[in-house]
Amino acid sequence: MAESRPLNASERAQWRTFKRKIGRPKVGKGVRVISLSVEKGLLKRADSCAKRLGISRAQLFSRGLEAVLGSGA
Repeated sequence: MAESRPLNASERAQWRTFKRKIGRPKVGKGVRVISLSVEKGLLKRADSCAKRLGISRAQLFSRGLEAVLGSGA
């Protein structure tokens, strides 16, 4: 049976890197999750539009905000 031993500092660092979840790539300055109230009918139309465009609901809302605010705002 194999004997085990504590990891040394470099092995611990390697293990932390290995165990770290990949996650989503950072876009811009990162993201913040918010709670947003949207009328049910409007949300249904938004979901339908996002599906038609092949994008997520979040991407649709981001595009809408960019269209209203402009990319330099």
